[in-house]
Amino acid sequence: MKKTKAKLGTGPGGVGSTDGNSALKLWLKADMDVTAPHSNVMRWRDQSGNRNHAKQSKKSARPDYVPKNTDFNNKPTLRFNGGSHFLVVKHDRSLEMNQAITAFIVIKISNLDIVQGLFAKEKECSKKSSYVLAIQETDNHLIFAHYDSSHHVFVSKETVSTETSIIAMSYDRQAEVGVFGINGQFAGQFIDSINLMHGKYHLTIGVSGLCGDGGDWLQGDLAEVIIYADTLNTAQRIIVENYLSSKYGIQLRQTKQSKQVYVGEKKIYGRYDCDVAGIGRESDGMNTQAYSAGLLVSDRNFLKDNGDYIVFGHNSPTNTEVNDDLPPDVISRWQRVWFVNISDTKKNRGDVILTFDYSACDSGQGINSTYVLLERTNETEPFSIVVMTTTVEDNHVIFVVSTADIIDGRYYTLGKLPHKAIMLVNRAVDQSKQVAKKGFTLISIGFVIGLPIGTALFFLGQIAIGMGISILSLATGIGLGIWGLNRPKALPTTQYKRLTQSHFQLTGNTKRLLAKGDKLTGADVQLELEKIIHAVRSELTRDILIKVENIQISILKVLPYIADVNSSDHTIYAIRHTALQYLPETLENYLKLPKDFANNQPIKGNKTARQLLLEQLDLLDHKMKTVAQDFHRNDAHQLLAHGKFLEEKFGMSDMWSDDE
Repeated sequence: MKKTKAKLGTGPGGVGSTDGNSALKLWLKADMDVTAPHSNVMRWRDQSGNRNHAKQSKKSARPDYVPKNTDFNNKPTLRFNGGSHFLVVKHDRSLEMNQAITAFIVIKISNLDIVQGLFAKEKECSKKSSYVLAIQETDNHLIFAHYDSSHHVFVSKETVSTETSIIAMSYDRQAEVGVFGINGQFAGQFIDSINLMHGKYHLTIGVSGLCGDGGDWLQGDLAEVIIYADTLNTAQRIIVENYLSSKYGIQLRQTKQSKQVYVGEKKIYGRYDCDVAGIGRESDGMNTQAYSAGLLVSDRNFLKDNGDYIVFGHNSPTNTEVNDDLPPDVISRWQRVWFVNISDTKKNRGDVILTFDYSACDSGQGINSTYVLLERTNETEPFSIVVMTTTVEDNHVIFVVSTADIIDGRYYTLGKLPHKAIMLVNRAVDQSKQVAKKGFTLISIGFVIGLPIGTALFFLGQIAIGMGISILSLATGIGLGIWGLNRPKALPTTQYKRLTQSHFQLTGNTKRLLAKGDKLTGADVQLELEKIIHAVRSELTRDILIKVENIQISILKVLPYIADVNSSDHTIYAIRHTALQYLPETLENYLKLPKDFANNQPIKGNKTARQLLLEQLDLLDHKMKTVAQDFHRNDAHQLLAHGKFLEEKFGMSDMWSDDE
């Protein structure tokens, strides 16, 4: 069979690929491709791409199929009877572990009084094997064994219980080191040199030491078997264990060797336990690409530090296009939503690439519109637009996203804007011209941002057409394309204002405080500043947040000087309004903008909203520091000048305005 280039990230948890071209050599999971006539398993299809299917032609030797096992988070399992049930994977070169092996098994043992054979690649009725994994009787330690001219038997330090467990082992021939793990916890290691390629033997599942009707039989339930012909790095192992932990409801033990980097399977988050996958980095390596049922996350420059992870999962077995919980102007979204956990060790952020694969969406339409990345903070509120700039390649919608726009513990999916946005804009403009010629009142019109070479960025505004009574003729729509070779044109103020989102509010309480006049105390100002900082902390990038916190410190230094001064004093008026009006209004107006627009679209003098915000924050900080110094020197003339400057600069002007 001709093999294509490896599609990284499609293996368990996004580790390895499922086209047969990666280290993943066997992947059996009971929730996929199990053939079980009369509930007896005849075939268990391999998902690794190597066609290493496990089969059993003898009816009396077939394990039972359990479609819903409560001990495994209601997932299906295969049940082995401890006396005759087993499956056989025929010998294949892909199962010859020349240099290394890593294996994961999800299991619940029913009887620990006998040796439990988990899997074995060995010659029947002989003491010759490539590798065997089993559980000892009585003391219940894990055994990894290799038999050739000499015997090599290694025993774990920890014991296996009758609870549902994730059993892991790995061996590196070059390093001559092997390790065991149980539910993420290090369970011992061994040091030896063994040849895992020894013998072209079949691989048995559910028995070791097979000879006729004899052997060490598995008695219990088995949900998943994963084997790699390599040692995984720590990040990859942690991700696979989190995939299995979330899927089967198994709590990982928090140790130096293990981490619970995903919590979306918990009830409070909505049980997002399907197809959990992730990217991550530890000291010995990374996993840079991971796929989960339609969403591929690829690292661009985020994985800089040990402990950096993005792990994600969904809770929808089906995926189509739906139209509930939508923000304005979005006409539909994917049914499938992903819960995301992000760990950024040093908070230095970076970019990742999110690719939505439309072959995983049963919409019947494919790529036929303009798309946006949607986010919400919980399962009940509507989504909002996070990122708008996108690329479409074949059947994929691609976003390059800063991790500043991906917030830990939130939900993400793909949204669709109206089809053929250009035609809608042109139609709106033509209609407005016709109405104007007839003497009708044009309340407002949508707009089209310039089309320089290779550029297509469109926005539809609201059009209200009056004929005695104002009639809404077109709903608001937003369309976008890809920045081309030229820079986008700056937006007039009226067009900027149509992009703002009304959900972010900072100034409601500050206006009520300012109305208190002389009754407003320094403690009131300080408390409100703390509330503002708390509200914006998760919304702002680190560089902006530092400037806001510096302004807070500067204002707090000034407050003791003005505590007993009448609020009608011009300087005091300006300072209090800086704390309770100018600063929160500036932040509020910025945060109402879609993040991608604020970071990339010039709106005044070829400067983006982000650049303008940084300038204004620097100016505010500098002025407040100077005010504190002049209060200390009791320089009334300079204080008056500062107060007038602040009021003129921030009190009556719009920093986003293109009007000078």
